[in-house]
Amino acid sequence: MEPKLIKLSEQPMRVLDEGILLKILLDKEAGTSAIALGWMEFAPRTSTSEHSRDVEEVIYVVKGQATIHTAVASYKMNAGDCIYIPPGIRHRHANDSDEPANQLYLFVPHGPAPALRDLKIIS
Repeated sequence: MEPKLIKLSEQPMRVLDEGILLKILLDKEAGTSAIALGWMEFAPRTSTSEHSRDVEEVIYVVKGQATIHTAVASYKMNAGDCIYIPPGIRHRHANDSDEPANQLYLFVPHGPAPALRDLKIIS
């Protein structure tokens, strides 16, 4: 099997929540055997709903600031920081700042990536 190049600019934009958009880069449908990777854009002062995963999750902040809120702590991150979220931990992703933010997500294995493909496409 040859490497597969995925261009962010060529992926459709999906609506996750109000003010939160995402692009799927890698998942089972794209040909990976055990990982999913995606790009998220957060408008200022936005947050995902609380959720948990049954897979491992890594969030990497590409631009701006992000906070991961759990029941016991809040983890503030800046561009270049990442956080590992073990399976089963209830959390939400927030951009508590007045500037836009971008994150990459990684799920191992694929996790909820197939459901993300069902989100509304806006471009």
